Amino acid sequence: MAISFKRWKAAAWMAVLALGVLLCTAGTASADFSLKLDGANNEFSGSGATFQGFITVTFANAGADTVKLTIDTTGVTGPSTFKLTDFNFNFAGSDPGSVQINPDLVNNQVTANNISIGLDAFKADGAGYFDFNINYPPPPKDPNNNTIFKPGLTENYTLTGSGITENSFNAVSFDKEGTKKPDFLVAAHVQSINGTQDSGWFFGSPGTTTTTATPEPSTITLALSGLVGFGLSGWRRFRRTVA
Repeated sequence: MAISFKRWKAAAWMAVLALGVLLCTAGTASADFSLKLDGANNEFSGSGATFQGFITVTFANAGADTVKLTIDTTGVTGPSTFKLTDFNFNFAGSDPGSVQINPDLVNNQVTANNISIGLDAFKADGAGYFDFNINYPPPPKDPNNNTIFKPGLTENYTLTGSGITENSFNAVSFDKEGTKKPDFLVAAHVQSINGTQDSGWFFGSPGTTTTTATPEPSTITLALSGLVGFGLSGWRRFRRTVA
């Protein structure tokens, strides 16, 4: 009995190890990527004023033909303050108009003035052209008394379109002026930096990207099903040995 139990236990541990290997080597349904717009190092145009910490932008797989965009200012630290008034990003395809953008009306605290889409239609000062622009109320507040996009907030948007993934927005700004502008993936314009009249544009470039792989859901399900079946089979053999 003792020998049979040990064999079953060893087999179970081997199954768990196999599951770990499957999850580590599984194909990925997504490779969510985040960009950090560093307040001290990523200003490309403006007065030169800086803020402590960073703005984080994440494009994450949210299912078939769906991507979740998160703009997060909770990483801003210390006494730093600002008002984020414009956010630009790109589309890797040829028709950004095929993508719909919908704000999270339940959890978002800021109502954008406008969400605009157009191929290379929006220029960030000194950083080329972008396909999407989200415009927020400027300081001190908008006419409808909506909340200003300031440090400490997280705003979410759902992007939908046929065949899109998070990688559909991993595209650099287009330089149609031919002046070799930097390759920026996103650009954010902030005003009233630290309570002053200073403003600036901050970038997220390929060099500021971090990638998080998400295992394929079907692979996880298959692996777990195999593990459960293996365990049940081993348990039945163990019970027959005991009997």
